Amino acid sequence: LCGNDSIAGNASKLDGVAPDCRIYFVDEGNAYGAHVYDADLTALLDSVRFSRGVSEPVRQVSGSFGSDQELSYYRLEEASLDAVCWEDKQFFVVWAAGNRRGPSYNIGHPAAAKNALTVGACGNGTQSNTVWFESSRGPCRDERIKPNLLAPGVDVATGDGRAPHAYLAASGTSISAPAASGALMPAASRMVGTT
Repeated sequence: LCGNDSIAGNASKLDGVAPDCRIYFVDEGNAYGAHVYDADLTALLDSVRFSRGVSEPVRQVSGSFGSDQELSYYRLEEASLDAVCWEDKQFFVVWAAGNRRGPSYNIGHPAAAKNALTVGACGNGTQSNTVWFESSRGPCRDERIKPNLLAPGVDVATGDGRAPHAYLAASGTSISAPAASGALMPAASRMVGTT
């Protein structure tokens, strides 16, 4: 999504898609690495949307987690995300489709929301016209088309938080969704929320 290695002397060519943006991060995990969030995502999304403590509001969020029960159905996760976006039409939500391979009806939650831009993963370079074999595919159970778009999500260089100035290659829609979010970030909005 973002990241600019100019502070490290531009030692690599691995800047993020939106290298000058700032991140408003919300940690929805516990000490053991498990996701902990309510099925009603209103409070979580409002914590990003209202972005208390910063000088400018967060106008865009990138989400890369969700549940996989009753895949592709419209549930509380989707309804609450849609309600927040309907209330604040300047709030843009990008969500990872999920990595639940299969032929159809395997979109995770809340990626099946109507008001979220759902991103699946495709290959890189000459493989960019192929859907990554692990990427969730639609449609939703009500036949809406999801994911809305694909972005490179196979062996993408990303920051490795275990060491300074370290990178690793990762694959998945949790990689493709932030890349799409960075590419879609308007120049006027430099603040993006990530969960």
